[in-house]
Amino acid sequence: MKIKSKLWLIALFSIIAVVSFSLTTCNEGTSRGGGGGGGGSTTTTVTVIPYIITGSGTTFTATKSGVTIGTANQAIDNVIYAIADDAGDGASYAIQFGSGGSELDIGDSTMFFYCGGTITLSGKITISDWGNAIYLDFGTSIISTADIKHTGLRGAITNASDGTVTIKGGTVSAAYDTIRNEDTGTVNISGGTVSATDGNAIFILSSGTVNISGGTVSATSSATIYNNSDGTVNISGGTVSNTSTIFASVQNRDTGPVNISGGTVSATTGSAVENWFGPVNISGGTVSATTGIAILNISNSKITISQASGKTTLITSANTTTDEGTIVLWGGSGHVLQMSGGTVRNTSTDSAVRNAIYNEDNGEIIINGGTVRTFSSTGNYAINNIGGGALTTTGATITGNINNP
Repeated sequence: MKIKSKLWLIALFSIIAVVSFSLTTCNEGTSRGGGGGGGGSTTTTVTVIPYIITGSGTTFTATKSGVTIGTANQAIDNVIYAIADDAGDGASYAIQFGSGGSELDIGDSTMFFYCGGTITLSGKITISDWGNAIYLDFGTSIISTADIKHTGLRGAITNASDGTVTIKGGTVSAAYDTIRNEDTGTVNISGGTVSATDGNAIFILSSGTVNISGGTVSATSSATIYNNSDGTVNISGGTVSNTSTIFASVQNRDTGPVNISGGTVSATTGSAVENWFGPVNISGGTVSATTGIAILNISNSKITISQASGKTTLITSANTTTDEGTIVLWGGSGHVLQMSGGTVRNTSTDSAVRNAIYNEDNGEIIINGGTVRTFSSTGNYAINNIGGGALTTTGATITGNINNP
């Protein structure tokens, strides 16, 4: 079977690089109006006037309102520390990369943010080789509309603790693991573009949460969103896409839940959603594959499809492979598919066998609402329950043959 022959490739994991660095104690700040005094518990707001970082190579300078912060022509880590020291420990402030639309190139350096607070990022920055453009720790968060580009062998943003990465605009691009969520932190994508060319666009390594409500997240050679632990993926809007031949737009490799209530999750010849052990709940939006698989379930975890009030749920593909389909249930027993609303369809008009739902093993399917259909009934199956699992279709609209041996 084609799916089985791909499993060894699907199971490849990303190499996690270890970054060693020394931390300098964050200070109370000198109260230059950089975003609130440090050390207190009062609520702070994002500074309207940003710190502007300029320079290139190995020397950089930060200014605010034309005044140099710290010492001019320093290494980038010294500049970042000078800004944090000026703003105050735990303060929120803004940084602009470059001036006048120019791009700030920091080479193979890394910017470490570890003094807490929320930092608003704008402008343009690029990094190369083994540097890690933005590294967040100790609860530090960012809100970004910046263009952040990594041209080397690392990711663009690493969230190493419980902070929040919010992308509202701009572009965040890298070859490998563009955004890494390594702990219990949160990644929010509400606008802009996050992309990867060789690795994952978003990599979840622990119990953190990824929320996609807008923007575009894409990958071409690995998973778009790779959930490698018990993290949570929520998609309510935007577009999550993948053009890899074997990886998925959402690859759920562990027990974390995937919740899709809107937006579009798409693949070409791969899978839009590939689920191994966690529950997948779809209550709105479109999950599609061009000729691949819209939903691939590789265990006895449960797939739930419904249609919430005011929403449209569409699961679709034009898959023509005999032992595949729009939804493929492989390697599971127990209750693996529950459908109460929405539409599952196979739109192929090819003469080959087409399946909307293909159940290879003995998992139970309960469809008590919604529509399941193929576009030609001759030799094609709305439900091909070849594994012989229990099948209930009461209350559903089924267009096409049912194979239920």
